Amino acid sequence: MYALVASMRVEPVERIEVQFFNGLMRVSGSVRKFMDDLAPQNRTETSLGPLYHLPKIPRAPVTDVGAPLPIANVETNSSEQTANLMKDGDPTTRWESFGPQSVGQQVSIDLGRSAVITRVELDLASWRLDYPRGLTISVSDGTTFTTVWEGSTAADAMRGALADFTLMPVAIDLSRQVPGRQVILRSTGSHEVYSWSIAEVRVFGK
Repeated sequence: MYALVASMRVEPVERIEVQFFNGLMRVSGSVRKFMDDLAPQNRTETSLGPLYHLPKIPRAPVTDVGAPLPIANVETNSSEQTANLMKDGDPTTRWESFGPQSVGQQVSIDLGRSAVITRVELDLASWRLDYPRGLTISVSDGTTFTTVWEGSTAADAMRGALADFTLMPVAIDLSRQVPGRQVILRSTGSHEVYSWSIAEVRVFGK
């Protein structure tokens, strides 16, 4: 049996070990709480600790997504007074929805100019369990709105945890790339406890 061991360091001093065993994953440290929320039905208790049966997560084809675009303004329909914390460059601050995440919570990003939108990244940072349970991404040119992505972000959150457990980037590559000035993120899921948080938001385009 082959195993791949990856070590991550979470500020300030915590060391996390992740081991893969033929489709199973064993974790230690604070990532365990994240996995308990992400895949509770796929957890098996063993003498070594909990093992998580990993779902098959297809990777998007590698493409040129361009560069992060300047963000002119961010508005929300929930906790609007903290919306600008999503673009202040500080991952220790966040926008947080008012109360637990629910259907209809929305973030509207104004780029100030039109561009072909290729990717959206949402950093969770310390608020790792606050990823949106369901999300729709739309792009607007000022007159029409085009849905370019929709679904669960759980797989993207898992990739973010394995790539960088400190920033926890939820990277969503858009299979449908259209030009627009405004990007709208709309929650289509809910959770009875966790809010929807964004420490930093980035929009990529050309």
